[in-house]
Amino acid sequence: MRKIFAILAACAGIMVPVICQGAVRWLGTTHDFGAFKEDDGKVTCQFKFVNDGPDAVSIRAARASCGCTAPSFTKTPIEAGDTGVVTVKFNPTGRPGRFSKSVTMDLAGEGKICLLYTSDAADEARSVD
Repeated sequence: MRKIFAILAACAGIMVPVICQGAVRWLGTTHDFGAFKEDDGKVTCQFKFVNDGPDAVSIRAARASCGCTAPSFTKTPIEAGDTGVVTVKFNPTGRPGRFSKSVTMDLAGEGKICLLYTSDAADEARSVD
């Protein structure tokens, strides 16, 4: 019974995709890199958000779903009316094929939101020109 409870609790933590209903308005929460060659190296995308509230908003943390992903974000508080940026860098080395990864953002006073990116990283034998 404890194992079932632990599994349910873990799933509940994973399924917190969008509780961010407050002052932050995301300009996009998904990105598709399309097809690219693994040998092309790291690929990067940006997710932007606007602080529509009256107070500054801070990003507390960004957690990637795997080690192949490196998120970085605006470290200073985002004042009312300003835009914040989350940059996600994916390293496809040794990871050919389709993928779907996520970065969970934790915003102070706003909750968490899950940013999703997908693609098809081709190895040399399957490369798409």
